[in-house]
Amino acid sequence: MRKTGARQQDRRFVLTGQCLGMTPRPEARSGRDIASDIYSDSAMQALEKGAFEQAERLFKLAFFAVKGSQPPDAREAKALQDLATVSALQEKWERAESLGQQALSLWETLYGPAHLLSTPCLVSLSQVYQGQQRFADAESRLQQALQIREQALEATHPAITECLHHLVALYTKQRRFVEAEHLSRRALALAEQSPETTPAMLLALYHLAGSCMAQDKNDEALQYCDRALRTMKRLAQPHDPIVAHIHAQCSGLRKWLVTKGGGRGWTNCVR
Repeated sequence: MRKTGARQQDRRFVLTGQCLGMTPRPEARSGRDIASDIYSDSAMQALEKGAFEQAERLFKLAFFAVKGSQPPDAREAKALQDLATVSALQEKWERAESLGQQALSLWETLYGPAHLLSTPCLVSLSQVYQGQQRFADAESRLQQALQIREQALEATHPAITECLHHLVALYTKQRRFVEAEHLSRRALALAEQSPETTPAMLLALYHLAGSCMAQDKNDEALQYCDRALRTMKRLAQPHDPIVAHIHAQCSGLRKWLVTKGGGRGWTNCVR
């Protein structure tokens, strides 16, 4: 049986890669390009609704609309990447890995190795490897994406914070709580430099609370939970689905801390 919660988590991970805002669509478009864009946009809408099979069919149409273009263009790489994503959401790990590797190879052919545009694909591949329990490979891809983004972007860019959150979640799965806490503090410090309160700040506070609780630093964990819950009131979009999810997780964690007062059992609560 597939785990719906895990699929929702992965969907958030892969979609947040779009914070880069860098999926290139050339101004001059052929009929094939326009068709691919329409299929891709419709597939993204289906993906957001959790209609994975429908999204997969539409992403395939988007891919075949531009397959074999000469010279190759970014739409073909993006379509492969999207197909890898939807395969991962259905836990078709081998297919997701194959498609993801093809997408990464095409991004590198188009823009060269270690290009910023390849990093969402690296993040997506890391999720595939986690699904296969290949944690070392997952960490390697995330570290690679983080390094590229750190070299290409401003230090406070949300895409860097996003990579840190992915690493925190990975370390938590492996019970590497000290490392998770360290990166959560770094992510919080970056989020605090933003002029606006963002979901990234809430996620950093939640991760910090969980990491502290897992190390039996329960008073500190409770402080981070309370701060996160207070911070949510200042958000510009308090009804954002990700914010709502973090609110539910923080509330549940706070209840655990108040009623149980123990850190054991904190292995699967980071979403």
